[in-house]
Amino acid sequence: MGAENYLKAADVREEWSPRGRIASKATMTDSETQDQAKRHPAGRQVDARHHPRFQLDVEISVRVRGQPRLRGRTVDISQSGIAAMLRLEVEMGTVAELEFELPQKKISALAVVRQRSAFRYGFQFVDPDSIRDSVRGSCAQLPPCS
Repeated sequence: MGAENYLKAADVREEWSPRGRIASKATMTDSETQDQAKRHPAGRQVDARHHPRFQLDVEISVRVRGQPRLRGRTVDISQSGIAAMLRLEVEMGTVAELEFELPQKKISALAVVRQRSAFRYGFQFVDPDSIRDSVRGSCAQLPPCS
């Protein structure tokens, strides 16, 4: 999998929510979703990450259209995404604007909610190329996740 499998801006579309507000959503075809889910020969799902994760504990601001800005704490980061702890629910597939600080600079990026486990959210950067150098440089200074 290469850059062609990252979510492109064209994959982000507007939809009406049940309350009539417009909400940004990201879409992937079933085949794209299946391609991302690699399986172990025994049928167990394995970690299909393409980039190593690094520990990052900083404040993060999450802005979703039509909602007040959420504040949380990051857990880890990679070149393709970031994990954060949030107190309020964000729907899977929602596009959000993230703002957080790396050791080298402040980052503002669009990301899609791809995973959720209780209050922990996994965000995939929409355009990882735009922040890749900043993230790569900062990750070299951060401890790896175990």
